[in-house]
Amino acid sequence: MAIPANLELAAYGERRRSSLARFYLEHERLAIGGGTLVAVLLVWEALGRSGLVDPLFISFPTQVAQAGWQLSHDRDFWNDVAVSATEFILGYGAALALAIPLGLAVGLSKRLQYMLGPFVDTLNAVPRVTLLPLIIIWCMATGLSVVALLDAVERRFEKWRPHPR
Repeated sequence: MAIPANLELAAYGERRRSSLARFYLEHERLAIGGGTLVAVLLVWEALGRSGLVDPLFISFPTQVAQAGWQLSHDRDFWNDVAVSATEFILGYGAALALAIPLGLAVGLSKRLQYMLGPFVDTLNAVPRVTLLPLIIIWCMATGLSVVALLDAVERRFEKWRPHPR
């Protein structure tokens, strides 16, 4: 049974909660989640520095942060980020421009659903990662291969996102 954190008057026989206890109860989810993250990072750091794990296979968080900091000051890195972001936005925009009207059309037309349904069902059953080599081969002649590849990868990760209920 959860006890409200903002309980000012304690019941008979109970003592009032300190401000620290009230603060913890109000932010319990953040405290537990953040504490778990810190604990995992500390164990990871300890394993990396202890020499039990070869640095070739796994580095430790402070080295990763240092490398990230150095990379963030590299001009080429930001150029690459800009190109990747542009290609991602173009691919996502193209997918939206094609998928939304097509989905609405299939949803509104029974005949179009009969016509395209088998293809949609088949492609839905195929693991997306198996389509990536085909996308690369089909689009190899143009820069669209990167756009299509990023769009396919984004769609794959979209399934892992929690959806609001």
